[in-house]
Amino acid sequence: MKKVLWLLRHEMSEDQEESLKRLAGEEIEIVKVDRTVLADDFQYDILAVDLPVGLLSKVYELKGDRIICSARSKRELVKSPDGEESKVVFKFDGWEVWDKVVVESHIFY
Repeated sequence: MKKVLWLLRHEMSEDQEESLKRLAGEEIEIVKVDRTVLADDFQYDILAVDLPVGLLSKVYELKGDRIICSARSKRELVKSPDGEESKVVFKFDGWEVWDKVVVESHIFY
């Protein structure tokens, strides 16, 4: 069984969980954490994260043989039954698996 660190504020959908099982290739145990990643969090096989690229690059430096992934979403416009109003909903659109994260920047004043 693979251990998954779920580092996002919202709950995992059934679609996301089923997709993660396929990614892991076996059953998974999901541990939800609502805080910044710490060094001891690397007891997990898969890190499912939603992080700014700067923090993602720091986590990636400690990746080892772990999988780091982020949920992708697509926006869909849904009309109300009467057709008068529309709202945007976000639908799960797969996992983005981070093969490489490189951040290069400079300071500008």
